Amino acid sequence: MDIIQRLKKVLKLTFIALILGSIYLYIFTTYGIGIPCVFYKVTGWQCPGCGMTRAIAQLWKGNIEQAISYNVLSVSIFPIFVIYLIYRIVVYIKGADSSFKIWEYVVLILLWIATIGYGIARNVI
Repeated sequence: MDIIQRLKKVLKLTFIALILGSIYLYIFTTYGIGIPCVFYKVTGWQCPGCGMTRAIAQLWKGNIEQAISYNVLSVSIFPIFVIYLIYRIVVYIKGADSSFKIWEYVVLILLWIATIGYGIARNVI
């Protein structure tokens, strides 16, 4: 697959993701209908992602403080993950060596530790 084909594939998938995400965000902000958290329903504890949809909706409206109150990960770790995802997409489009580098493992492990730590802290504190 050459660079043009990979770019077209990424653009197509990105377009689909943006359309679906926009539809979901519209439905959530207009009707208040969101995807319920199965972890919360089963355990009664908030998972690290609980409140992320509300936080992203508030970020969309420019309410950063309200977004942080719903889920701090959406304004801290989530952007780091998005930047990393963009990096991986660029590597894919270029057709470069796609094997993981040591720094990528370190970053992903740190993100997971922070996410799990937040999930524990928000239920204990």
